[in-house]
Amino acid sequence: MDVKTTDLYLTAYLLSNNIRPQAVISQGQHKKKIIFIFPNSGKTSELLETFSQGKATANILDFRSKLDYVRDQMFAKLREA
Repeated sequence: MDVKTTDLYLTAYLLSNNIRPQAVISQGQHKKKIIFIFPNSGKTSELLETFSQGKATANILDFRSKLDYVRDQMFAKLREA
């Protein structure tokens, strides 16, 4: 089963660890809810566990860059709706 999230910080964290989303979709009323869908792999599960335990680490410059990218993707998807 794929991993779905609306959490921009989790998405940026996964991206900073070279996990790419399979899709970005919009849902909900007026399609204002953006969902990032990631493949469910051992590495993804491990990163999710680390993130949820508050033990995630990342290069802050890379993370910031990925967060900006995620926001751009989100706003682009919202403009499509």
